[in-house]
Parts: sequence; C-alpha cells; structure tokens
Amino acid sequence: MSLGVAGTIGKSDQQVDALASNDSAESWGLSGIVGYATGGLQAQAGVGYAWHDVDTSRTTRVGALGDRLNGRYDATTRQLFANLSYDIGAGAIDLAPFASIANVRVTTGSFAETGGATALSVARGSQDSSFLTLGADARVPLAATVSATLRGGWQHGWGDLAATSIARLPGSAAFRVDGIRLPQDAAILDAGVEAEVGPMRIGASYTGSYASGWTQHGARLTATVRF
Repeated sequence: MSLGVAGTIGKSDQQVDALASNDSAESWGLSGIVGYATGGLQAQAGVGYAWHDVDTSRTTRVGALGDRLNGRYDATTRQLFANLSYDIGAGAIDLAPFASIANVRVTTGSFAETGGATALSVARGSQDSSFLTLGADARVPLAATVSATLRGGWQHGWGDLAATSIARLPGSAAFRVDGIRLPQDAAILDAGVEAEVGPMRIGASYTGSYASGWTQHGARLTATVRF
C-alpha cells in the first residue's frame, strides 16, 4: 500500500480561428493518491482539485459594427479517478498497459465581458463528464535517478462534453450559449522527463489530445511526495 500527494502547475491555450476567439488558462492543482501493487499488477485511486484563472477574447460583428470582447473568470476542477495497470518490463524499458476511468466536474464563476455593446454577462456554470482511457505507459532510464516517460492511448468520453452557460446582453433576456464540444473519442499523448529527489518525484511533460477537427496542447509540472 502506498500514499502520495502531487502538486501541478500548468498553462493551456485554445484558439478557434473560424470564430475569431481564443482563451488561455493558468492552473494550480493538488491531488491525493492511494495505491496497491502485487507482482506486476498496480491499482491506484485518488481525488484531485485544481484552481484556474481564465482569460477569453473574441470578435463579434453586427452589420458594419465589430467589437473585440475580453473576459476573465475563475474556475475549479474536481476529479475522481482510478487506474489499473500491469508492468511487462521489456529489458531496460518499463512498459505497462493500463485502463483508467475518471469523473471530472468543472465549475466556472460568473463574469462580465468588456469591450463593446455586444459584451455578455455570464452566470456561474458547471460541467460534469467522464472518461475511459486505454493505453500504455513507458519509462526509459536516462540516468540513475532520471527517466523519460511516454503515455499514449485512446480516450472515450461521455456526459457533458459540451459546456453550456447562461448569458445575457445588456437589456436583453437570458439565453443559453453552447461551448466547444470535447471529442467523444480522441488519441492522447503525454511525453516528459521525471527525476527522483529523495522522497520526491519531480516531472515536466508535454500533453496532447487529437481527434477529427480537434487538437489540444499543454505543458505540465508535477511534484509527488511518497510516504
């Protein structure tokens, strides 16, 4: 039986050229993990919580009039997850097929855009979705305490894959806005480096998600303490 605590720092950017819109988010997270291993079989379960500062920008056009609108809001993410894997080490490479499942709930704060007459006021919202991922992890030693890591797989999602929010224009009745829909099926990739420093494991990695008409890229820093 093992227990772990992990901290994460990340930044993500998304852009929709067809809608002349983009957003960026800075995130900080903390998670707790409990694990059990016997032979090559490993099972883990945990909970994570993250805080996000999000900036948005979009262009609207009504007739000959156009506005460049900006918004800023806070959001949180709660995640419950479980993972089952089996280590089938191949020489110097640790290779482990895995299956994981996660439930993610994102809550966004209310905010008001600035920049013109078409600026929206948006109410507090939430999005609840689940994901099943099948794939494999690989770890390749680079030095005594440093390893390269690679994760690849297929991810299937269900639930609130498209975020919705309630908004209003100045002087208008409220209406619903549908956000970008997450892909139901996507390929995932995570590649990085990890180093053991005493009881801590520190890592940096690239994360990506790829589907038809969809790409997402991110960078992640992690610090895990095992006791």
